[in-house]
Parts: sequence; C-alpha cells; structure tokens
Amino acid sequence: MEVLKRRIAFYESVPENSVAFADRGIPDQLAFARYHGFVAPEVLVQGALNYRYSPQVFVTPPWPEIFVNDAIRTETYEEAVRIHQSVIDTYSDLNYQLIELPLLSVAQRVKFLLQILQTKSGNSFSIY
Repeated sequence: MEVLKRRIAFYESVPENSVAFADRGIPDQLAFARYHGFVAPEVLVQGALNYRYSPQVFVTPPWPEIFVNDAIRTETYEEAVRIHQSVIDTYSDLNYQLIELPLLSVAQRVKFLLQILQTKSGNSFSIY
C-alpha cells in the first residue's frame, strides 16, 4: 500500500486547476493486479474511484524500437503489450478518455501534448 500512499500524496500535492503528469496513476495498480490475476484490494478500488484524474488520460503504447529490459523493466516486450492492454481496459472501465501518444521523438510528443492541452483548455502551455 506504500505505492498507493505515494500516488495519493502526489495527487494531493498538485494545486487545483493545474496540469501535472505522472508516469503511473492509481488505476495502473488495479491494472497490474488484474494482469497478475489478483482480485484488487478494496482500498485500491476506492482509491481509483475517489482520486479521479483529468477525464482525458494520455497513454503510451509499448514501442518495440525503443523497448529495453533493465533492472526495473523486467518483462518481455510481449508481456509489456499485455500489461498495456490491462491498463487500457482498466482506465476505460473507469470511464477515462484515453489519448494515445504517437510513436514520435520526444520533442514531437511534447508538441502533440501541448496542442491537445491547449485545444482542451483554451490556455497556452510552455515547458520549462
């Protein structure tokens, strides 16, 4: 539950009406539990329901050309694809609108993100 506590702390640290990005969110924990065949603990389910992110969530699909195993990412590419599907299913089940990031350079992805954010909010954004 330490991961859940940290994700809630991050959520609560973001000022209202601000934009913040996280590598993983509370629903990802549900997705990982599902992927591994576990019944998600009620505390996770309630966390995902009580700590709602923006209705639109950006997702990054597995990208074979840059996929690398390391000490943290130990799954195979095929496993990563199945985990990604579990993440997609979980966020969809929680009624999030998923926006898939295109498989482009970092600079082009940033441009894509900024365009989406500006279109949805009417505000302009900069990267610092």
